[in-house]
Amino acid sequence: MRLSRVSSPSARAVAALVLTLSAFTFIPAARGAEKAPPAQAAFGEVFPAGVYTNLGAAGAADAKVDLKGTIGKKPVVFCYWIPEHERSEEALQAAQQIADQAGTSKLAVYGVVTQPVGANASVVADWLKSVKERIAALKIHVPVLEDDGFKVGRLLAVRSVPSIAVLDAEGRLRMANAASMKQALEYKMDVGDALRRLASTGVLGTYGALPPYFPAVELVGKKCPDFEAPLLGDGTMRKASSLLAPNKVNVLIFWSEDCPHCRKSLPQINAYLKAHPDGINVISAAKVLTDAARLQTEAFCKQEGFIFPTVADSELKMGQMFMVTSTPTVFIIRPDGVIDSVLFSGEADYGATFDAKKKELLKS
Repeated sequence: MRLSRVSSPSARAVAALVLTLSAFTFIPAARGAEKAPPAQAAFGEVFPAGVYTNLGAAGAADAKVDLKGTIGKKPVVFCYWIPEHERSEEALQAAQQIADQAGTSKLAVYGVVTQPVGANASVVADWLKSVKERIAALKIHVPVLEDDGFKVGRLLAVRSVPSIAVLDAEGRLRMANAASMKQALEYKMDVGDALRRLASTGVLGTYGALPPYFPAVELVGKKCPDFEAPLLGDGTMRKASSLLAPNKVNVLIFWSEDCPHCRKSLPQINAYLKAHPDGINVISAAKVLTDAARLQTEAFCKQEGFIFPTVADSELKMGQMFMVTSTPTVFIIRPDGVIDSVLFSGEADYGATFDAKKKELLKS
């Protein structure tokens, strides 16, 4: 599903304040020290209700939402999101679509947002504007709760977006920390399937806080997205077609110079490539958002003597295209350009993996 994007400077500025594309970490601090922050809600227990401002309200009649009128009366889905964060917007739209198909009496969906931490009045005003613009652009008609003080976020232990949590028909918290409708829960059932079943039966087992999810796995089996990016150093624009080798196993690495796992992994991959150059083609895409980061990245590449080309992901467009949420993320791409598999930080013996993939994918 392709989403429309707003391009106003204020919206982009606000999005930049609250969005870290390298990891999507999202840990606001509670505003005000007069009250202790709420403890994390217990799974299997009834979720506490509260009254919240509805930023998607059409008028005064629905400007406030009292969750007491919903919790315990029908299943509830909370979807934490950030304006212009594409995956979190997609998750909210998908949850809304499931609720629309099931009927409002069967499933209640709430979008949830929180203000940028420590922002002044001007930034908060821009943020409110951006939220309402995105609600309109995305055609969101479910209530969007303003989580003032990050109360709901703390109850649900939200650490990244999208973050989807589910209450059953009795109002008991059954699942939290879901990051995609395609995230697997069990054999032949993903989060989207669970929400449809919940809407139908009102019942859901306790899945607890789901483990971290890496959406890049959704690209496995699909053609490598076409990209164009400047080479680090001379700025020459290069397309995927000129960087991927049709007769080799291609390795595309997303990394950042300030990532300790990357500083360890990339020299290991470089050493392997020097010792085993046949049958493998390595390309890296480095996150370089500032001039200082560019200089530091170039210096690191030179210091380590990397023999593979590095393109600069200066606007994180490549990272978004490949759904990268952590670094390093390593894509194994078949000679025909189809993504074979994805490796994440700390989970692979790169040399052994590359050797195995060459045997498997270069059979001829």
